[in-house]
Amino acid sequence: MNERKSFLQQVMSHIRSKEAKKLVAMELDYHMEEAIKDWREKGLSEEEAEKRAVKQMGNPDTLGMKLNKLHRPKIDWNLLLLFALAIGLGFLPAVIAQHTGYSSGYSFFYNKIKVITVGAVIVILFMLFDYRKVKSYGWIFYGIGCLILILAGMVSLNVFGTTINGWPYFVLGPFLLNTSITLPFFYIAWACFFQNEKIKLWMLAIQFFISFALLVQVSTLSFIVMYSLMVFIMFIWKVRKEKKVLLFTGMVAMGLSMVGFLIVLTNSAQKARFLGFLNPHKYREAAGYLNLQIEKIMSQAGWFGHALPKKDPIVIEPYTDLVFVTLTYVYGWLFSIALVVILAGFLFRIVQICKKIHDPFGQQIIIGGLTIYAVPLVYNILMTIGLLPIAGFSLPFISYGFTPVFTFSIVIGAILSVYRRKGLIQSNVNL
Repeated sequence: MNERKSFLQQVMSHIRSKEAKKLVAMELDYHMEEAIKDWREKGLSEEEAEKRAVKQMGNPDTLGMKLNKLHRPKIDWNLLLLFALAIGLGFLPAVIAQHTGYSSGYSFFYNKIKVITVGAVIVILFMLFDYRKVKSYGWIFYGIGCLILILAGMVSLNVFGTTINGWPYFVLGPFLLNTSITLPFFYIAWACFFQNEKIKLWMLAIQFFISFALLVQVSTLSFIVMYSLMVFIMFIWKVRKEKKVLLFTGMVAMGLSMVGFLIVLTNSAQKARFLGFLNPHKYREAAGYLNLQIEKIMSQAGWFGHALPKKDPIVIEPYTDLVFVTLTYVYGWLFSIALVVILAGFLFRIVQICKKIHDPFGQQIIIGGLTIYAVPLVYNILMTIGLLPIAGFSLPFISYGFTPVFTFSIVIGAILSVYRRKGLIQSNVNL
């Protein structure tokens, strides 16, 4: 066995990660090949040049331990801690529901346990899975998302399934799913599309409008807005260095937003909700009463809240869209501020992680995930304190329901997967 091969094997014996072994071997082999060329140019024979190159690399044991530390899969304990805190706080609405007997409090609490357990398992599984393996399967994820929407359209036509308040739902074991279950599939699909240089701009536009047209038929306005913003932000990230494309995209987005807003106002329910937000006293009978009710409840909360209420509801949708109102009233503003700080901590940590990632595909996963998490968080808080109209945006990890927790868990798990392998993309070690 020659010295070069023996050196590589000795270094590899210290590398624990199977994913890193191939990368490290290629990296070391490249550096030694360059060193051999330099020594050959100085007049040494092939054998002597190889010996000098190997010796130049240093102690194989020391180098192996150094490279193992650099390339070993990493866990972002900060993000995991925030996740643990968030899902722990997610039990509080269930505690209130159980105390008040809301819709069978025991069942509510038991379902919350199942949902959070599934969410935790999803985070761990996605973190351990190598995100790079799905890089070439964007069309499959996109197709699954579109297929679910087509099936949802059939449900809305009463072909099968069930509808609640006119919207299609699917039953999966103990869980009730709506069309927002498609978001994780589209999220991965667009991350794949935007890192694929072979897909032209016109193709991306067609793909978006096909999915958008399907969503309009079977999804809520809030979900359509969140999906559109996700795609828009991910695209902006892709072309962030192309000023002309950015300018054109911004103008198109503003135009489409204005048209969309005018179309929304043609819907009587949406128009009433918007007018109720602008002037709740004047349009109290239309939709303003809810804004006034929320304002009253929040003003009565105090810094330390109240004793657990004896009956529900404190407000309509007390554990889903308006769960922040319920928690503020019961536990007070000090608790709510702490809750916002914890949930906002996800945003700051995700931004920090994105700065450390050099893989374009990994960056797209983080940017898309950041958007999916940030939009409902920011909107839910702002609508609760009266700065935005009431809409169906869930408070991440806190609002009741399987689909939101499922989606946010996939996002956190995918981001952890990217972070875990950031040392396998590019080595910065000074050999």
